[in-house]
Formats: sequence, C-alpha cells, structure tokens
Amino acid sequence: MSKEQRITESDVALDVDELLEEYDLDTSKLRKPTGMIAKVVAIIAILFSTFQFITAGFGTLLSVRQRSLHIMFAFVLGFLLYPAHEEKSDRTNPSILDYVFSVLTVIVFGYLFIFVEEIANKAGNATTLDLVLGIAAILITLEVTRRVVGAALPIVAIVFL
Repeated sequence: MSKEQRITESDVALDVDELLEEYDLDTSKLRKPTGMIAKVVAIIAILFSTFQFITAGFGTLLSVRQRSLHIMFAFVLGFLLYPAHEEKSDRTNPSILDYVFSVLTVIVFGYLFIFVEEIANKAGNATTLDLVLGIAAILITLEVTRRVVGAALPIVAIVFL
C-alpha cells in the first residue's frame, strides 16, 4: 500500500464526524458559535450546570423559583444555539431576533422568579402585567420548542390550549 492510500484513524474519525453532522437530526440543527458568543454560551452553560448541582444538594429554592431559573437558562441556551430557520440562518452566530428572544426570556422568567410570592398572594386576581407576561411565557415556550424539537410538538400544544 502506498503512502497516499493509507487511511489513518483520524481520517476515519473525521469522516464519521462529517456524516454525523450531516445526518444526525439532533445536532444538524445546532448552531456552532464562534468568538465572543461562544464564550458567552459556554459561561451560561457552566452557570446552568453549577446552578443545577447546587440546588440538587445544598441550597434548594422554592420550587417555582428553581423552575423559573431552570427554564430561563435552558431557553436562553436554546435561542442562542438553535436558529429560527435552518436554511436561512447563520450557522455560527445568533441573529438579532435570537438576542431579543433571550432578553425576553430573562425578563419574563426573571419576573416570575422575583415576584413569585406576590403572584401567589393575588390568588388568581392577576394584573395586566401578569397576564401579558404569562402570554409571553407561553409564546416563548412554543417558539423554543419549535426550534429545538420541530413544529409537531408546539402544534399539539396549541391544539390542547
């Protein structure tokens, strides 16, 4: 066998990685950020993991607060890592719309985290702000679900709303 015809293990690994990237439905939609946004995504993911470890053992929070922070971290990562449209999107960096959805996620679920007692004490007597942010939470949830899983699950959720 000549030098040109030898296939190394690294060549096979590269071929497998390319095939997985092309045909694996879970990772084919995933954005691969570069530069500063890659560092921001990594920091958010590390903070998310740290939060999960801490609240799993030591510092438990009120369940609604813990869930709102969990959703906030997960949804922000979802908007930064999954493009709105696969074929039209930049595969490395989020669009302005992705940043807008990320900020809205922090506002909506941050409001729930901060004002959970006040919301609970209203006993169903919601203010206009509560209703607007509740509707925004539903729409944000449907959008991040559509990006990550596909359109089928949000459609089923809308049918049963």
